[in-house]
Amino acid sequence: MKALILMLPFAVPGCLPDAGAEVVPTGIPEAMQGRWGLTATECTADPAIAKGLMVVEGDTLRFYESRGVLESVTGGSDSELQGHFVFAGEGMEWERDLVLTLSGGGDRLTRIDTGVDENAGSFDYVRCAE
Repeated sequence: MKALILMLPFAVPGCLPDAGAEVVPTGIPEAMQGRWGLTATECTADPAIAKGLMVVEGDTLRFYESRGVLESVTGGSDSELQGHFVFAGEGMEWERDLVLTLSGGGDRLTRIDTGVDENAGSFDYVRCAE
C-alpha cells in the first residue's frame, strides 16, 4: 500500500508552533546535564564520598546514595524543568515533584524539592569542571 502525501502550499492556522512560544522540554534539558556540586569541593572530592554531588543525565538525577528517574514533565523551558521523579536508594523508593532552574550563564543550578520531609527545600549547585 502506498502512502498519500498531501502538501499544502500554505500554513494552516493552529498547526504550527508559535515562533515566540517556549517549548516545554520532554526530558532534562541538555544545558542542565553534567556534574553539579553543592560546593566546588564536592566536584573534586572522591565520588564515593562526595555527598553533595549530583550527576544530571537525560532523564536521571544521581546522588551519593540514590537516583531519581524523570517520570513526567509538568512544565518548563530551556532553563527550567518542572517534573515528577521516582527515586530509589538505600532499599527505599519515593516520589518527588522537583523544579530545576539553570542560571548564572549555565554555571548554577537550583533544585527545589517540594517534599514534606527533611529532603524538602531549595538547593543551589555549581557546575563542576569536566
